[in-house]
Amino acid sequence: MSAPVVLQVTPADQETDVVLGQSVIVALDQVIDTTTLNDSTFSLTYPAPTQILTSNQLIAGESSSSTVNVDGVWSFADDSEGRTVATFTPSKRLPENTLCTALLLGSDASLSSEDLMNPAGESMQNSYQWTFTTGVLNLQIGRAHV
Repeated sequence: MSAPVVLQVTPADQETDVVLGQSVIVALDQVIDTTTLNDSTFSLTYPAPTQILTSNQLIAGESSSSTVNVDGVWSFADDSEGRTVATFTPSKRLPENTLCTALLLGSDASLSSEDLMNPAGESMQNSYQWTFTTGVLNLQIGRAHV
């Protein structure tokens, strides 16, 4: 086995006008130990704090006191090739027109002792960070015709 790698994320990096109730989906290149995908190895925040990610370390910049860490629940499935597809469903709808940052920690994140792993105990080597911007709630209220 080799270290896990992120194949695809939804919403995509730098996607705009993301549906407010949409879950965050992470497709990996193999089966992962789902117990290692948790609050210590994943964060979803808004408005997006400054974060610098290098191959050697993760440095979180100063976030404002208004930065929100999004709570939610994970669910897991396997795709047709037996790879893990993880879905994070926020406990509350994300705010409108807001830049969000999602981050999965790998073994390069020096500020954490935990990282995403496969069942063989191999850590994801490179942390994976992406941003997206939510759209606007579009409510259409019907009118009764007389």
